[in-house]
Amino acid sequence: MEVFKKNSLKIIAFPKKIPTFADESKWILIMTKIKEIPLFMRLEELASYSALSPTQQMQYDDSFHNYVSYHGQMQYKYDKGRAEGRAEGRKEGRAEGIAEGKIATARLMKADGEPAEKIARYTGLTIEEIQKI
Repeated sequence: MEVFKKNSLKIIAFPKKIPTFADESKWILIMTKIKEIPLFMRLEELASYSALSPTQQMQYDDSFHNYVSYHGQMQYKYDKGRAEGRAEGRKEGRAEGIAEGKIATARLMKADGEPAEKIARYTGLTIEEIQKI
């Protein structure tokens, strides 16, 4: 059995004779595979929609519109929250990086024997913080 794809339609080609399958088995195989073909999936959707009364079609359309709108709103809120979270994380990360840089500078200055008052003036740290280092 070979499957050909032409214009997004899968075509199942059977050899002339399949020794292990009866003709009924071929049709069962075809009918089980047909549900996987997008064209037939879409045709099934259209057939079930067209079977609805005009009132039911309107209700279906309204329901579908509400679903799409709700999904879009949730996606927007998710994206917005994620962006806000990233911005807040970057802000906190920068603050931590600046604080770590001040402590590293203070350590170097303290190792060079600079007075605590000078270190406090250049780094913005308090004298108590410098003494803890």
